Amino acid sequence: MKQHELPPYLRNDERKAISLRRQKAHVAGHLKKTDIDAQEIKGLALSGGGIRSAFIARGLIEELHTRKFFAKFDYISSVSGGGYTAAGVISQLCHRPADPLFNSDYRLEAPPYKLGRLITAFVLDLLFHCLPLFALIALPLFTLVRGNAEDSQNVSIVGGLTAFGALALGEVSRRRRISQRPPLTAELFVLTTFLCFFLGALAAIEYGAWQSSATILLCMFLRERYVSANPHRFQRTSDPLFRWSFATLLGVLSTTLVLIVHMHTWAEIALWVVAFIGLLFPWNWSLKWQNKVHFVFQSYRQILLDRFLPQDTTPVKLHNLPQSWNPYPIFNASANLGSSLIEFELTPHYCGSFKTGYAKLSEHLPDLDLADAMAISGGAVDFIKSTATLSALGGALFGGTGYWVAAQTSGQLQYVLTSLNRLLTLAGARPTTMQLSDGGFVENLGALALFKRRSDVIVCLDAGFDPEFEFEDLRQLCVTLRSEDLATLVIPDLASASTKFRFQQNTSGILTGNIVYPGGAAGALKYGKYIHVKINGSQHSLAGKFKGFPHITTLDQQLSTDEIMALYRLGRELALELAYEPEFTAKFS
Repeated sequence: MKQHELPPYLRNDERKAISLRRQKAHVAGHLKKTDIDAQEIKGLALSGGGIRSAFIARGLIEELHTRKFFAKFDYISSVSGGGYTAAGVISQLCHRPADPLFNSDYRLEAPPYKLGRLITAFVLDLLFHCLPLFALIALPLFTLVRGNAEDSQNVSIVGGLTAFGALALGEVSRRRRISQRPPLTAELFVLTTFLCFFLGALAAIEYGAWQSSATILLCMFLRERYVSANPHRFQRTSDPLFRWSFATLLGVLSTTLVLIVHMHTWAEIALWVVAFIGLLFPWNWSLKWQNKVHFVFQSYRQILLDRFLPQDTTPVKLHNLPQSWNPYPIFNASANLGSSLIEFELTPHYCGSFKTGYAKLSEHLPDLDLADAMAISGGAVDFIKSTATLSALGGALFGGTGYWVAAQTSGQLQYVLTSLNRLLTLAGARPTTMQLSDGGFVENLGALALFKRRSDVIVCLDAGFDPEFEFEDLRQLCVTLRSEDLATLVIPDLASASTKFRFQQNTSGILTGNIVYPGGAAGALKYGKYIHVKINGSQHSLAGKFKGFPHITTLDQQLSTDEIMALYRLGRELALELAYEPEFTAKFS
């Protein structure tokens, strides 16, 4: 199988689902009989962009459905805010296909964010994930402080030097296995910042926590700035600094045990052991329960559930979605592969990507429901997008709105030490787990999954934040398609359209292009049509009231009802414009 081809079992299962949904759409009166056996595969991509994208997508889909175009899409691929609307549509059609697509339950209002709920979730996350780790560190250090000053200092120095020596030997060994050595300046910088951090950790015992914490954070900040400014020089030395700091800490703790035995009776030592076991116990959660105690994620999920899935008090498992005439759903997320980010798909049949492989959703993530998939795809409050030290450390301890799953290669759910496993995972170690988060971190249009499936017609709603009309998401998509040998996308008028959009000389938001897929098993090229719908509010009544409308950056909870209604109407206007686009009508009439 070539890289640009999906596994045959995945293609076959999805084609069966598409065939069945076409038959149901025909029975419901949404498709002609001739459409059931049509060879062309059509896909709709809904981009990220928070609730801005969600309500624009809602208006677009509602108008397309009114004009009997929506049922002709075989796939609906969504990211972030686009997934809010996609999940609502799918839930409605799967459970109540005879009801209107959008009813009074789907109110045009911002999600009901509650400050008290969010603060409580953050505090609980802190208690469950940060404090046990802090206590596990603090107990041995407290023992050092209580002991004889000279003994404590000697033990700390021996432990720190032991860890430093082990790390140095490990680095030398790793360098010998690497064919391309990193620049000497990068190596010296890494060793210098680590040595400063090491000295700061030792200073915690001698000089106090405030001074040492300032030293440590300064070193981490400087290293983070260096990584960001010199990524090309840091390819081989970009492991987050906390990985080294924890290795140092383990060295100190190991030698601290000698001091504990020297200072205390065996009864006191037994109490210390019991205390450590008690601290470790809360961490021993399976991944299933681990996500249940990620309170920030659960709070965020509930907020989205209340607004976009109002009738689903208990959302159905994604792999158990009832088959209706709705387009086959694809929720796009990001996943960490070590310290790198890759795309990750969630569908009713499979989950995964080219790089991780595809696994059956019913076996790999049997407890994942529709609300989980919606929240994962839009979980932008996350630290996984960065491997820099401070961000990665925050992600390891707090987790943000990410969702943790077993790695495809692990075979089954693993019991882990939550915070430590997070650290090792984000630091680039070979993890048994992966963290899923906002798909927009990798590909914000949602169209990549449709190109993987070699769709004949792709319609993409681009509602991302782009006030200067630089088309960065589209540019990145084109680069990814070429680099992964998926397709070639050519949009002839893109450069001139960008200028016209920027100077408000173009009232049309429709761009069309041609797709050329590489030869498949038969060796013949395949051609397709791409239609890009760009949000443009230059002629809208609110364009003068809000600078850059509809590319407004206000937080979700700050959007007024008038703004949300304007976004919804803009979506309907875009659908009307699309309905009269010759390239669109040629494929959907």
